Amino acid sequence: MSRPAIPAALWPALSAAFDEAMNWAPETWPQRLAAVHERDAELARHLQRLLQAHHGQTQLPDSPVALMSQALQGQTAVLAAGQCIGPYRLLRPLGEGGMASVWEAEQLSGVQRVVALKLPRRLPEGRELQSRHFEHERDLLAALEHPGIARLYDAGLGEGGQPYLAIERVDGLPLLEHVQTLPLRARLILFLQVLEAVRFAHARLVVHGDIKPANLCVSREGHVKLLDFGIARLLAPQAGEGDAVPSSQVGALTPACAAPEQLAGQALTVAVDVYALGLVLHELLSGQRPYQLRADTREAMVRELQALHPQLPSEAAPAAAAAALRGELDAIVLKARAADPAARYASVEAFAADLHRWLDGRPVLAHPDSWRYRLHCWWRQRRGLALAAGAVLLALLLGLALALWQARQAQQQALRAQAASQDLLDLFRTLDPRKADAAQPAAAMRALLRQRLDRIEQQLPSDGEAADALLHLTATIYDYLGEPERSRALTLRRWQACLATGLRADRCPGVGMSLVWPTLALAKLAEVQVLLQTLDTHLPHRGLLRAEWWLATADWLSASGASPAQRQQALERARENYQRDAPQDSGHVSALMGLAALQRQAGQFAAALPLLQQAQGLLLHSEPYIALDHVRLLLQLAALQRERGAAADSLDAAEQAWQRLQASLGPQAVLARQPLRELHTLASAWCGDPAARKRASALLQSLPAPEAAQGRTAYEAALTACSSPRR
Repeated sequence: MSRPAIPAALWPALSAAFDEAMNWAPETWPQRLAAVHERDAELARHLQRLLQAHHGQTQLPDSPVALMSQALQGQTAVLAAGQCIGPYRLLRPLGEGGMASVWEAEQLSGVQRVVALKLPRRLPEGRELQSRHFEHERDLLAALEHPGIARLYDAGLGEGGQPYLAIERVDGLPLLEHVQTLPLRARLILFLQVLEAVRFAHARLVVHGDIKPANLCVSREGHVKLLDFGIARLLAPQAGEGDAVPSSQVGALTPACAAPEQLAGQALTVAVDVYALGLVLHELLSGQRPYQLRADTREAMVRELQALHPQLPSEAAPAAAAAALRGELDAIVLKARAADPAARYASVEAFAADLHRWLDGRPVLAHPDSWRYRLHCWWRQRRGLALAAGAVLLALLLGLALALWQARQAQQQALRAQAASQDLLDLFRTLDPRKADAAQPAAAMRALLRQRLDRIEQQLPSDGEAADALLHLTATIYDYLGEPERSRALTLRRWQACLATGLRADRCPGVGMSLVWPTLALAKLAEVQVLLQTLDTHLPHRGLLRAEWWLATADWLSASGASPAQRQQALERARENYQRDAPQDSGHVSALMGLAALQRQAGQFAAALPLLQQAQGLLLHSEPYIALDHVRLLLQLAALQRERGAAADSLDAAEQAWQRLQASLGPQAVLARQPLRELHTLASAWCGDPAARKRASALLQSLPAPEAAQGRTAYEAALTACSSPRR
């Protein structure tokens, strides 16, 4: 049987048309192909042959992809089992698409394992564009280390320039096939794994952009894996662009799973993924897609979506399952896939929170609120107790209504406070260089963090406990951002409220300790002394708070010019308390660093080194992890190694400190000024060492010049001296 000769120039349009046409229902082919024929008769003719081959309605012996590859007469690479690409041998094909093919392959060198090898179509037309698209997917996947996202093992070029991505081979079933025998609750718990994986990607400013059942697989162990970040984009905030990236920059997509604004070419935000997740949940619950698009163009698809009457999961599900979906789960799905992005869940976290509420029997936010609905939820949670106390319930109906109203107010405030705290913590964790994407701009994230902090301060809940927790969190983050004035002002509000209202009186000493640090940072030494004396009479003799008290006393003694012996005594007491009662607390690291600094001042380098090594071992597992402490520790270690004459070790520590500083605070932060001065001093100190000069010069060149004229002149002189060859 002869095969049609497809001109190579027609490939880009035919590939895109075929990707969309694979989602067409067969009964719509005549109408859709007629519309394509009006634009391009030759394109419509080849597209019809490929569709027939794809659905088994043709006598052509080959698959559409093989048919197109051979029709290009050797211009497209032909892949076969046994062929080697880079260090991998192809075993069998797993899937085909317009942009790439996926093969099961075995690694021949290094770690020998079976992988999913993704290979792009190497075509003369559009090769540069496809290469950029493929490189983007490689870089993106490498930054997403999460149990719910298929891992990227390797990336490179094979013989003849064939690029490849070696991705984790998920041995399991597609999500929809896996859940066929699962009950409703188990399906929702599995779907929450999907939401957690997407939440992780969003926290790293990555939008997937093509979430669909085909991109979700469940391993034999029952873990969901999210696949194919081929059209995702980093939402790196830039001036004037906010948090969105134009969807016109995104390559292929699946129209049947795309949000209306994505089809319309509008800005691509996390709302696109929320919409797609709503479609997945609809199909997961009902077994049916909520709609089938019949339009041919994206503009027509947008109009069709806007005119659609939203189908409920309970309407599409079998009769036996419909009752459990009706009401709350219908409302959750409709909110997630609302046509208007502003009407959807604001984040994947909010989506997951509503599902958790349903699983716990609590009111969901997507459902219209009413006292009847609240009563229904209460009944569902406490059915046994309600039946036993039915007579009493009737007598106390009015009192119960009032209690429910009060509970509703308290619950809403607690939920808002919890959501605000979680949102703030997730954003704050992006500044953690151990977890954040290294390409992520620290300055932009800090600016966004300040916006969230301002909003929380203006919308504190009236509930005392919730307000105190939020104030504590915001004050701590302001302290980390190098703004002790705001941190102290917020902590003073907590301290005054604690003393005035008796809010958890046992917590007042802890609030007082929180007040010490920003007051000390503002050099209000007399106030710190009074505060420490007051707290000394209320704190227990041992425990975490006592350890913090000794550490704060040591810092106050240092700022007051006390003798090294006095400071060492306080630090030793702090270390004893931390080691006994809170060995993983970050204060333990600070105490060890302080003792090491005193040993260095005394010239006891041999005694200082094990203290810093112990601190370094504790720091990466300390709670909370403080990136600035890590930078200071590395700088102290670099200075110690310089004093010991160990050039390589000193520069190793200095380079690590610079990397941590860039990844967390950013070089423009207020708290980065002192570490930068120490880095300039360390790099300049090794300019005279012939063996270390090259590394010292490279480090010095990577550092920003000081803003002050005097410091800038010294920096330029050191750079010249370090870069000039020695005669």
